[in-house]
Amino acid sequence: MLQSISELSNAQHVLGIADNKSEVKRTLANYTAATELDPKPSSTYNNQGITYCENGNYNHGIACFIKAIELHPKYAVVYYNLGNAYYNKGEYKKAIEDYNKAIQLNSNHVDAYVNRGAAYSKTNRHELALEDYNKAIQLHPTYPLAYSNRGNTYNEKGEYELAIADLKQAIGLKPDYADAYNNLGNAHKAKGRYELAIADYTKAIKLNPELAEAYNNRGITYNEKGEYELAIADYDKAIKLNPELAEAYNNRGITYNEKGEYELAIADYDKAIKLNSKYAEAFNNRGLAHNAKDEVDRAIRNYDKAIKLKPEYAGAYSNRGIAYMDKGNYERAIEDYNKAIKLKPDSIEVYVNRSIAYERVGRFDLAIQDSTKATELNPDFAGAYHSRGNVYYNKSEVDEAIIDYSKAIELKPEFANIYYDRGLAYNKKGELEKAISDFTKAIELNLEFTTAYCSRGAIYYKKGEFYRAIDDFSTVIRLTPDDAFAHYNRGVTYYQKGEIDEAIADYNKAIELNPEIAEIYTNRGTGYRDKGEVDKAIADYSQAIVLKPKVAESYYTRGEAWLRIGEWGEAQRDLTAAILQGVNIAEAFHNAYGSIEVFEQRTSVKLPEDIVDLLTPQQEPFEIDKEARVALAMKYYENEELSSGLAARLAGVSREEFMYLMGDYGLSPFGTAEDLRTELENARKTSH
Repeated sequence: MLQSISELSNAQHVLGIADNKSEVKRTLANYTAATELDPKPSSTYNNQGITYCENGNYNHGIACFIKAIELHPKYAVVYYNLGNAYYNKGEYKKAIEDYNKAIQLNSNHVDAYVNRGAAYSKTNRHELALEDYNKAIQLHPTYPLAYSNRGNTYNEKGEYELAIADLKQAIGLKPDYADAYNNLGNAHKAKGRYELAIADYTKAIKLNPELAEAYNNRGITYNEKGEYELAIADYDKAIKLNPELAEAYNNRGITYNEKGEYELAIADYDKAIKLNSKYAEAFNNRGLAHNAKDEVDRAIRNYDKAIKLKPEYAGAYSNRGIAYMDKGNYERAIEDYNKAIKLKPDSIEVYVNRSIAYERVGRFDLAIQDSTKATELNPDFAGAYHSRGNVYYNKSEVDEAIIDYSKAIELKPEFANIYYDRGLAYNKKGELEKAISDFTKAIELNLEFTTAYCSRGAIYYKKGEFYRAIDDFSTVIRLTPDDAFAHYNRGVTYYQKGEIDEAIADYNKAIELNPEIAEIYTNRGTGYRDKGEVDKAIADYSQAIVLKPKVAESYYTRGEAWLRIGEWGEAQRDLTAAILQGVNIAEAFHNAYGSIEVFEQRTSVKLPEDIVDLLTPQQEPFEIDKEARVALAMKYYENEELSSGLAARLAGVSREEFMYLMGDYGLSPFGTAEDLRTELENARKTSH
């Protein structure tokens, strides 16, 4: 996800500020008296306008400058001052118009070129800004501000070496130039020279201890180095010096977000937005914090606001795409990624994310195309190879996947997830030792990588190395005690070892943690069956059928349990239901026991002839008359094991006919909760 930091420079030339408010009031009073005595002198209005602007009252200042111009239309300095007033109000287009006029009247007005350059820079017209700074330097080769501003423009263009040269020149001309050190720090930071950047910011602070922007920027540098506490300390200082500095709140929020302290991050973004309601970056970053808290809808609303404020904000589109991915809305995510790429065609991470989205919707060729584009933009970006490897894996092109995973590992050998995914690929190829090796490496890199323990345990289970499998599943349970599947997997492994009581204990815990997993009931039922506790087994098999009534084999499993306690009618019903749903029960029975005689010997029961017929391979297809089939289905419906739709399918009739026949059996068409939900949903759709 893309966070937006707020780096601060000091490029603009500003008018001086009066020492204190009482002085400003006295000055304004003097100018007012002067205009009352002689309302014509334009210099009086000009000076009064300067004083208003120094007090931050730009509207009154602008009115005075306009009055001065009316009296003296060719007064270049007044146009210059009027441009400064508009600049400080953020009305850069108007500022440029007035600087133009000042330059027309005085082509050697150095400060007008410098400030017009700053206004061009604010409107991203960097080439025009550079022309103005060049002209200013031509007119005044030893003017530090011109070099400093030109350096800032080079910074904004990403031409950092040129920026550094200009800023050093400014410092050479003015060794105590705190703003130039601050801006030089920005250039060094952009080049990744963090220690130099910190030294520059520290020098700026030493020269001007009140320079909040330098604390803010040093905080950014500490944050990028991962030194979060130092970063927060600097942001705190910046905020103390300037409580209205929205950027410092935004940046402190970023640091809190990276520390996982999302509430503190959101509080800072809230403050930044309160100070500047049009702060698109703060909305974007607040969205990131909400997304990290799994508050995806709130995140999307923040990204929406950021995009509304700044329609060309590629990062906000990218982040909103990620949020839509988290919601499973992959098509909307792709739309946002498309927009982000259109705005910023060299955004490697967005190509990778769009590749993942394409993969999720099965558009594998487009996914590979995007991942490949990312590798072309940056051949050393491990994430692109990793992403493409995942696409190949899901296309079952396992060899290609392994090649990409291996390349990603070569570029980023400390990334546990890539080893894990390559392990899955080796497992899919049947190269189990290589898979184990990769899962082991992933675990070495991340000792709490529970999925890697689980996958390695599954391979040990497959190889019959049950002790090792149990060790891995036990580690998962230690790390995540509430993982129902870890208890379930360990239970299955204990069962294979013949430790049935231990298996049942794990199944009990798994069901306690997640009572909605049908397979756990089936396996616990089998454990109870093997212990001779058939009633408990049947209760578990029944619950498995309730949870997953479409699993035909479950009816056979319960039917076979009924046989063990001589419940022939129940057994025949379940075995018949299994046959009608496509289960070859004779084959399943003989695979398990070999013959009827072996089953009877093991269980000490004598099977009746009609049951024996069901369990004996037949040459002719199984047949049952319609009435018996409907009666069978009605019984499952009555027991609330099948909905009316599934029961109708078992009966071999339409749902409408099945519901019509219910009256013959004294049953209601709203017998199950699922049926009631279906009818209510149908009624809702009809009403709309």
